[in-house]
Amino acid sequence: MTDLRAEITGYGLRLINDTAAGNAVVRSRRLLLIPRPNDLKLGQINLLFSDGQTTLVGDVQRLDTGMLAVRVYLPYAEFSVYYNVLRAEKPIQMQLIVDGAIPAGQAVPLRMAMLYADEPVGEGLRDSQL
Repeated sequence: MTDLRAEITGYGLRLINDTAAGNAVVRSRRLLLIPRPNDLKLGQINLLFSDGQTTLVGDVQRLDTGMLAVRVYLPYAEFSVYYNVLRAEKPIQMQLIVDGAIPAGQAVPLRMAMLYADEPVGEGLRDSQL
């Protein structure tokens, strides 16, 4: 088992409406999470929200540079939950679990992906008021 953890220090937002000629519009949202530089070489983490169905939690791939590229697939309807957590909470952590090793050049399925914030009891909305 490979357990990858990193603090998230920033994020990017992409709101996408796309269509191939003659096909229905596909809406997707993407949050690009930027982890603090780390020894695990965990690079950008892509949270991909779409209308489509998937049976995968996501995948991780070791690039030729040695960095890890991560994609997590989420339902379009859950976008606001993740976006609000990123806007209002800190520090934010990401944990990713893969069964086995992550060989170079091969996408390996994620077993688990968790975005979380640990807060003191009773803190309230202090983070969002900064």
